[in-house]
Amino acid sequence: MQKTRSIPNQPNLNNLPFLSALLEHASITRAGLELGLSQPAASRIVAQLRKQLGDPLLVRTQQGYQLTDYARQLKGQVTNALHLTEALFEPKSFCPAQDERMLKITTTDFGILTVINNLNAELQHLAPKVSVHCQGWASDTLGQLEQGRVDMVLFDESSLPADFHREYLFDETYYLVVRSGHPLEGLNTINDVFKHAHEFTRVVLSYPTGQAFALDDVLDRCGFEPPLNTIAMPYFQSALWFLPTSNAVMAVPSRIFRKFEKELKLTGWPLDMWDEGFKYYLVWHHRSKDEPFHSWMRQKIKNLTLT
Repeated sequence: MQKTRSIPNQPNLNNLPFLSALLEHASITRAGLELGLSQPAASRIVAQLRKQLGDPLLVRTQQGYQLTDYARQLKGQVTNALHLTEALFEPKSFCPAQDERMLKITTTDFGILTVINNLNAELQHLAPKVSVHCQGWASDTLGQLEQGRVDMVLFDESSLPADFHREYLFDETYYLVVRSGHPLEGLNTINDVFKHAHEFTRVVLSYPTGQAFALDDVLDRCGFEPPLNTIAMPYFQSALWFLPTSNAVMAVPSRIFRKFEKELKLTGWPLDMWDEGFKYYLVWHHRSKDEPFHSWMRQKIKNLTLT
């Protein structure tokens, strides 16, 4: 029956470099000199290795010390182990130009229009191999972020569970928006515009909450009278394209309004007298806080929103 080699103690990884040198030179003295060790220190490490590995490693012959058969078998394994150990403790790095990972972001079309479009343009030059995949909000979005199924979330909510981090991006305000030539344009003052806005169809955004959808009626929160009727849509951009062909009115974030004002021939009045704006955040989970790829992306998004 073959006798198995026992390893009485847990291996000391600090001894790996010396073991590698010992296997290379077949000499305790030369291995110690290579690593700057005194003879007594080198001898102590050899004694530890012999005990841990259950093998003398070196034996005396007429030609001097020689590696045992077992020690010769260890050479390749020790070399691989050293490489793996060195790689494990190398400083984390990220090369934008060469990285081929995918960044998964949950957002609405507001985030795509105000943040992701600019990020994508920047990545084409700095990180051309990186892919960006956006997905819409769902009832379990924060759960997906916690589980690593998405990397980041663009969010207008300031309250978050523990282990989540956020970066403030910007403050956003609203405009009351209609098509150019709308009957409201003929009124004398902005107060008259707001007073009569309820006489027209109101477009509102819908968003997921739990297992259902809720309406985000900004004008209602501003105290406007209830409208003639409402049309609910899930996306800002599609809602804006509805305005030029109707007399509908809509509360639109200022960045979205300014982006499409000329193209869609829109007119707007700022809703600054009401505190109905919002703060926009980039949110991530603690697990990716120090990962270089994600840190670089977060900083890039932050910088883009400052310009």
